[in-house]
Amino acid sequence: MLAFRNLNGLKPETRIQPSQNYSDSDRWIAAASYFYFVSAIILLLRKNKSEFVNFHARQGLVIFILALIFWLLPSIFGFLPNILGILVNATLLALIILAALRAYRSDRWKIPYIADIANSIDL
Repeated sequence: MLAFRNLNGLKPETRIQPSQNYSDSDRWIAAASYFYFVSAIILLLRKNKSEFVNFHARQGLVIFILALIFWLLPSIFGFLPNILGILVNATLLALIILAALRAYRSDRWKIPYIADIANSIDL
C-alpha cells in the first residue's frame, strides 16, 4: 500500500516543523515577494526589519530576473522556440507558487542554485 506523501516527500507525521514562528504579516510578505517585481519593492521598503522576509525577497528577485531574461531573449534574438519558452515559463510559475507556499508556511527553503545567487545580493 502506498503512503500519502506531501510536497516535501515525507509522510505527514514526519514533516519537519519550522524552527521559528514568524508573524502573519512576515509570512504574507515573504510569500508575496515571489511574485515578480514585488520582491524589489519589499527589499527597498523593509530592508532590515526581518531576515526571514529579506531571505525570501532576495530569492524572489533572482527568480524575477531569470523570468525577465527568458522573456526578453526570444524577443531580441528569436532563437528559443515557442514551446521551449512555454515550458520555461510554466516551470518558473510552478517554482514561484511552490516557493510562495513554503514561505507562507514559515519554511526557509533554499532553492537550489537560486539561493546561492540570492545570498550574494547585498542590499
